[in-house]
Amino acid sequence: MLKQVHSKIKKLVKEHALLERMYINVAILCSNHGIKPPLSGNPDKIEKEWREQFPGSDDRDPCFYIEHDEQVDLLFMDILPFLDKEANILEIGCSAGRHLNYLFSKGYRRLAGIEIGSKAKEIMKQHFTDAYQCTEYIVGNAYEEVRRLPSSSYDLLFTRGVLINIAPKWNSIFKEMARVTRSYILTMETEGAYLAYPRDFEKMFRKAGCRQIIYKLYKRSGKKRILAPHYDRVDLFNSITVRLFVKNRLKGSADVL
Repeated sequence: MLKQVHSKIKKLVKEHALLERMYINVAILCSNHGIKPPLSGNPDKIEKEWREQFPGSDDRDPCFYIEHDEQVDLLFMDILPFLDKEANILEIGCSAGRHLNYLFSKGYRRLAGIEIGSKAKEIMKQHFTDAYQCTEYIVGNAYEEVRRLPSSSYDLLFTRGVLINIAPKWNSIFKEMARVTRSYILTMETEGAYLAYPRDFEKMFRKAGCRQIIYKLYKRSGKKRILAPHYDRVDLFNSITVRLFVKNRLKGSADVL
């Protein structure tokens, strides 16, 4: 009975844009404070699905993340001009290594990735062999693995569509990411994914000790994503947002950007 009611409410929210936007605000408030939003899935079940990575299961299948698309270029366009080729780079949620392979093609060799499922590691090894040889590939839960990393050990940490899938009970991952980075954190998230765990990412990283220096919204135009020079709050719920943060430094030190 409760399951049927839950499904009806989700359907109602999805079919009415105003209700959807109102609910997203509620979900953000819940997630910010470590509470699972009412319509979000069971976090243990979701983690199990990502860990098992069944072939053909849409976004759970690592093969879904092999092909290059325009979002890869959009993700890195602002940071790469300022990032030294000797930079240590970590991707949280690297899957089959599409983004790490892109960085490898741009001349970066000190790469690392964390992915919850082992199948993705084998796929990267097969499809992006050269990049794989330069990557420290860590299999495990993102929150647990980031906690094990030394402080200030990477120049750049980045994620794409990962933070919205990390349950609110692991909100301290924002503080851990800030601890592990030496300089930058880069995120690309569909922040209006109301059935996941949306958050106010600027606020979460600010509380963790990072300052947002770039914030861009990409809207769909035909088959591609384009930078939206003008947008209103409604766009936040159906677009992809890229944010670049710099770690707060001691008084008197200079930012790289």
